[in-house]
Amino acid sequence: MKIILAVSGGVDSMLLLAQVAERAAREGWLDEVVVAQFDHGTRESARADQELVVRKARELGVRCEVGRIGEGLGDGGLNEGILSEEGEFLSEAAAREARYEFLEAVARKYAPAEIWTAQHLDDLVETVAINLLRGTGWRGLAVMEREGVRRPWLEGASGERAEQGLEGASGGRAEQGPPGRAEIWRQAGERGLVFREDPTNQEAIYLRNRVRARLENWPRAQKLELWRGWRQQKELRREIDQLVAELLPAQGAEWRRSWFWELEPAVAGELLRAGLLRIGVRATRPQLEDFRRAILGYAPGRKFNLPGGRLVQLGRDSFIL
Repeated sequence: MKIILAVSGGVDSMLLLAQVAERAAREGWLDEVVVAQFDHGTRESARADQELVVRKARELGVRCEVGRIGEGLGDGGLNEGILSEEGEFLSEAAAREARYEFLEAVARKYAPAEIWTAQHLDDLVETVAINLLRGTGWRGLAVMEREGVRRPWLEGASGERAEQGLEGASGGRAEQGPPGRAEIWRQAGERGLVFREDPTNQEAIYLRNRVRARLENWPRAQKLELWRGWRQQKELRREIDQLVAELLPAQGAEWRRSWFWELEPAVAGELLRAGLLRIGVRATRPQLEDFRRAILGYAPGRKFNLPGGRLVQLGRDSFIL
């Protein structure tokens, strides 16, 4: 199993790279490690970030794959829907999605493989806080869940290699919890790591930076409580997703409108969400609720507009997604 290390050039990912390469070299699996660096093309200094990562990978004897906006890897080219007509990302989420598309293309190239990223305790706390500010549903508390992607510092000792990544950064045993930003900077200083800081991390125009400043002095004990709750929420999410998959009508099969009279609104929303995702449609909670109400109340033959211009015609007691 190859490990695809997502390395941006920042202090977090450079520390994870150093830890993984150190142990891999000692135990003889360095050839299983592949560094992947993606240049979003959003700032001039990004090219220098990529050059730093390439040099470090070469120094450590690790293979390195690089990607840039507008350049695909194999069949993993960028989704055109994430760019404006001027070639700029439509949002921070779009830029993040482009990076994951690149990482997943690298993983396919070296399959079987899994992607490792360097998210830490403060990343988790900030992400949950942002979701809460935006009025998230319960899924917004089970963040950082993507198939084929591991967060070894956050996920704990679920595997020998991941366990080492967590322990190495936290400075102790895994049960002490994942490292935060201050611990990572301390470890990087002790190792004398060279890294590059994204200048946009200091710009208050970005919500994450404002949230980060507000949470800077939040006690670690409270952050760890949130981390423990996050782990439980992720397990709950997996259980719910499994149950939904068992209840979901087969693709192309009829959905019974009468079924929705018996379902709790939250359950109906989960089923509709899964069914729409299966056909490539992402809907917000309000959009899912509008769809549920249409299923219950529209006259036979009337059509409902789904996101992305998709239409669903509702029959007397059935419809097909």
